[in-house]
Amino acid sequence: RLYETCAACHGVVGGGVDDGTVPVSAGQPAQVIAKQLVDFRRERRLDLRMQHFADERHLETPQDVADVAAHVAGLVTSTAAGTGDGAALAAGAALYRGRCAGCHGEGARPDGVRILPGLAGQHAAYTRRQLEESATGRRPNMRSAHGQLVAGLGAAELAAVADYLSRLPRGGSDAR
Repeated sequence: RLYETCAACHGVVGGGVDDGTVPVSAGQPAQVIAKQLVDFRRERRLDLRMQHFADERHLETPQDVADVAAHVAGLVTSTAAGTGDGAALAAGAALYRGRCAGCHGEGARPDGVRILPGLAGQHAAYTRRQLEESATGRRPNMRSAHGQLVAGLGAAELAAVADYLSRLPRGGSDAR
């Protein structure tokens, strides 16, 4: 019942929207989803829609947050990720391996223990926007080191990384 509100944007199976306005949420670890919901609630993530729907009026108790997070973690979506133009996939792969894989793993899969979201198979436009927001400090819930890793990249490089990630297969875990 609690996920019905979420499904209005994220979709019944958590596939999001390929234009990048709403991410794929299906299959993310419950720990990741719960942290993001709490971060929206505490304004450590900035999105008016999510801040509204993550508030105590919609998710009244910590158990409500946990229940939604567990539901999302159990979703499986066949929604195809929105991708970029594919022109710079090799560059995107090299940038990802050099700057991101050390934390996010070679396959960019979710890691519930370290509370890292899966980046593989995420909509390219969404990932690009999150990287841009991290680089400019508009993602207060990300460590400053994350912003520093992407701050020196230009728009084309961020788009290349996001396009590369959007084409990786979802699923599994890179937990180490």
